[in-house]
Amino acid sequence: MPTNPDLRLKIPATYGLSLLKLMQERGHATSTLLEGSPLTLEQLQDTRGLIEAWHYALLLNRAMGLDADHGLAYELGLRSQVTKHGFVGFGLISCGTLREAIAFAERYFQARVPAFRSTLSVDGAQVIVALHETIPLGPRRDFIMDLVAVELCSLFAKVLDIEPARQGWMSEIWVPHAEPAAYARYRDRIPPFHFNQGVAGGAVQIRFPARMLDEPI
Repeated sequence: MPTNPDLRLKIPATYGLSLLKLMQERGHATSTLLEGSPLTLEQLQDTRGLIEAWHYALLLNRAMGLDADHGLAYELGLRSQVTKHGFVGFGLISCGTLREAIAFAERYFQARVPAFRSTLSVDGAQVIVALHETIPLGPRRDFIMDLVAVELCSLFAKVLDIEPARQGWMSEIWVPHAEPAAYARYRDRIPPFHFNQGVAGGAVQIRFPARMLDEPI
């Protein structure tokens, strides 16, 4: 068991269930993904259940070992549903504007997922939400940061009732790492990525028009 308190925090079991369903679609048995994990299928299917963050980290690592495809990060991010995040999801849709929703999400990161922190700034006509990890993410860093960034973009699109497939993405993602091979397959489905960006501190940035900040939800 890890000694880092950030990894002992609880997150909704639905995070693990979403990953499990995706791996099943890719031909991997439930027992194979859960091998070596203290989690059970029953725990993941508990819609009100919570699991420790480090258990989810084990599942992600296992999934990448079984299917070394960076596209897993994009797919998981795209599939994010507001209800998957429990009280946080309901908190987001209860906010009056996107600005309030982002502030709420920042508080969530600090309280429930302190492995990350986010900062918001406005640069001219653009809003920049910078994501930083607070603990070393190791060799899976690019995968995890891309997952979080795409998931946040997906969540805010849903909160604003925007359908990217029909209306296009209003956000874009800037990352310090190189373009993974999987990006070409997902280019038309996910927010535009800008790779090899020299962002301060190696942060991942989500950018979108500042005019959207005060749009009602």
